[in-house]
Amino acid sequence: MVIPAGQYYHGPEFRSYQTREGPTVAVRCEMCGKGPASGSNVSFSYRHTKRRFRPNIQGVTLEVEGQQRRVRVCTRCLRTHYRSA
Repeated sequence: MVIPAGQYYHGPEFRSYQTREGPTVAVRCEMCGKGPASGSNVSFSYRHTKRRFRPNIQGVTLEVEGQQRRVRVCTRCLRTHYRSA
């Protein structure tokens, strides 16, 4: 059996180790835990196709417990953090 480049064999079917956008990365806010939500794209003809709503995650340096730390937070938490400061 010949396995195509960029894929590995696992059971009766081939599975790609990358998504269409690139390598898979955990998309979750470290402050509130917000992650991807699922929903539907609705076309003009009212067809529904599945999609994912991903949070806007930004890597920023914040002061956590008295020391500077690089964290991945959503823009909602980032806005709340700067408004309270």
